Amino acid sequence: DFIFGGAGDEITLERNALSYNCIELIPRVLTGISSVNSQFSFLGDNFSAPIIIAPTAFHKLLNVNGELATAAAAANKKCAMIVSTMSSMSLEDIAQSNNALLFQLYLFKDKQYNLELIQRIEAAGYKAIVLTVDMPIMAKRYRDIKNQLQFPHTTKGSQSSVRDFTNQQFKDDLSWQDVKWLRNHTNLPIFLKGILSPVDATIAVSHNVQGIIVSNHGGRQLDTAVSPLAVLPEITKAINKQVTVLVDGSICKGVDIVKALLLGADGVCIGRPPLWGLAVDGQKGVEKVLDILSSEFHEVMRLMGFSNLNEIRQAAHSNCLMRPNFFKQSKDRACHN
Repeated sequence: DFIFGGAGDEITLERNALSYNCIELIPRVLTGISSVNSQFSFLGDNFSAPIIIAPTAFHKLLNVNGELATAAAAANKKCAMIVSTMSSMSLEDIAQSNNALLFQLYLFKDKQYNLELIQRIEAAGYKAIVLTVDMPIMAKRYRDIKNQLQFPHTTKGSQSSVRDFTNQQFKDDLSWQDVKWLRNHTNLPIFLKGILSPVDATIAVSHNVQGIIVSNHGGRQLDTAVSPLAVLPEITKAINKQVTVLVDGSICKGVDIVKALLLGADGVCIGRPPLWGLAVDGQKGVEKVLDILSSEFHEVMRLMGFSNLNEIRQAAHSNCLMRPNFFKQSKDRACHN
């Protein structure tokens, strides 16, 4: 429930997935393509596909090896990974399993603790900092309340619910001044995670960040918030390729990745699927999930008539797809709100 669930009535959680089903693809045929190349350049490294493991909390809930298993799987499959502030293992230990890691940062109320955390991130060799900007407070998640989900212990307090802990410890007055503060205290590339407004995306560019992640926190924050996919074209148009644009939210199939790229994303972040693999078979389970996604992605590329990522990017926003109005009233359940 903690992994699968969302905020409120989980309307956003449902719509995130439905948004992908509402897009119909128009493939090109007779292209003569017999193989595809999905190599993805990101932060100076080359990866096997435009797939990044999104930051998710508490991997040890699923497997005794926790984030070490996830990071090792990502390394074996040449996949980047964003490590969560709420990991169940130290950021230094996780960094030993993969040299292509980014660190997702929640800013705490304690400024000195933030400075120490940034220093640890840099010393451990992380490639970038991903600042989450959509959680000044944690929204109510009724599954967690029903299950009375708690930290067994924390370094900053006694036993408490996840929501109580985060609302007590995380900075609750986040502003653009905090982005400036972070920029002044690290030379690492900065990504802002949780952007849904084209206006905010434009402001982000002016704050000298290297990228944004279009995200509604996997449906776990503001319920009824717009799906990332629905606003992705407007955001990419607003910033006009000035920074890297990633997107997350219910991406669980190879065809979802193609749709996200066709709507302007440079790459995608996947959160829940690796966790299901981790629960089933640890590191091997995560590797299997990445293999499945990569295989499906290659299959859809061939069926669409794309031989590489540049061809997908060139086709973005063109007649290679039809994008109906999201959640339009329809007899088709897939596009029905």
